[in-house]
Amino acid sequence: MKTWVPMLAIASGVALWTAPASSTDPTTSDYFIGYWGLGTPEECVSRDTMSFYASGAWAMTNGGGNPVEVIGVWALEGDRILLDFAELDDPSDLISVEATISNAGKDAFTLTAPELPDGQATLYRCE
Repeated sequence: MKTWVPMLAIASGVALWTAPASSTDPTTSDYFIGYWGLGTPEECVSRDTMSFYASGAWAMTNGGGNPVEVIGVWALEGDRILLDFAELDDPSDLISVEATISNAGKDAFTLTAPELPDGQATLYRCE
């Protein structure tokens, strides 16, 4: 059974930003810490972005520079990442996604899960 962290506690965790990790090993949490874009690396400033924090919090914007729209917690389990979150316009609707990690390289990885658009998304590390 999953334990839900109150959204206020998650929001506090997001404030504890850690600089992007230099790890290239996708089996460690350090690999994911930082700011990632959806689309292509050149679109980091204009597309949806995801930020993973060492505190276990994560957030998503809807188009680079726009306010945070989704906030939640994340955990790594082998080759899977577990995302528990809520959209800020309806924080009572808690969602869980378990995505498989593949094609992980120094600056990109792919998530695959039925809940994702087209069943998968590739994320690129933003600077």
